[in-house]
Amino acid sequence: MIRDYNDRGPESGVTLSCDVPCETLSGRRWERELSIIEDSIIFLDEGNEFIYSKDFAKAVNGSSNYFVLISRRDASELPYSVDEILKLVNTTSKTINGRKSDKRFYSVTKPIYSHTANMLYQDLNVGFEVPDAVVVEDSKSGYQFYNALCNRLGIPCYTATGVANLKRTIHECPEQNVLAIGDGAAFGPYIEKVLGQRVYKNVRLFLPESFEWTLLRSELIPSSDIPKILEDPSSYIESRDYLSWERFFTDVLVKYSTDTRYAYRKARLNEQYLKPQAMNAISKVLPKCLRMN
Repeated sequence: MIRDYNDRGPESGVTLSCDVPCETLSGRRWERELSIIEDSIIFLDEGNEFIYSKDFAKAVNGSSNYFVLISRRDASELPYSVDEILKLVNTTSKTINGRKSDKRFYSVTKPIYSHTANMLYQDLNVGFEVPDAVVVEDSKSGYQFYNALCNRLGIPCYTATGVANLKRTIHECPEQNVLAIGDGAAFGPYIEKVLGQRVYKNVRLFLPESFEWTLLRSELIPSSDIPKILEDPSSYIESRDYLSWERFFTDVLVKYSTDTRYAYRKARLNEQYLKPQAMNAISKVLPKCLRMN
């Protein structure tokens, strides 16, 4: 419909209302078409097999466009957020222009995955409060922190050494009640696989935007800018520069922590974050089962 509107305008019978250009891509010409499109919303459906390819993921990286993928399959080459996975829901409006006798059918989008205030996703009837074990996607600074925290709490902590291994690590750990931790900003392609482990184990899923986002929320870094950025990240993120929000929050943390005792390095966690005062501050923005007090 969008392509028809762009080709024929009002003669297509389609009405399009948007503040920015809306585009589509087609078949074998998609790379050439994308190369000349900027600052637009590009709509693609699952009939375009290229959206699942590494070439498409590479082309999206560095693009100034916003992409809407309409598909029942995971686009595993793209780091998209769990919160960006929506479903179309048919509904009706019985009152239009104040007249109750009128009825209009239309579709709205709603998030597929719900979460608590503490970023625990699909957290109904999981069967436990305190986990027997914690499995962390990260193998670097995030794992170093959670491993130290879990040691204090007396809970085993495992690293999956990457999000693609999270499902397997949960399955192979001997404990039954597992809290899994991942970066929500890029966890979209993996959430169904991890939730599928609930057939075998009780799994709670903690998905903050990223570990760096968690540290920023702890208020350890003194800056009046950070709360504003966390309140509305999209106003500060240029899609051309950041394929995922996880990278953005890493850069923000590095920038604002540079001249403080909490200077951040992703590869190896600053020891200051492992001191009791800092760990307590960070644990306050974690689920209750991981809080020190």
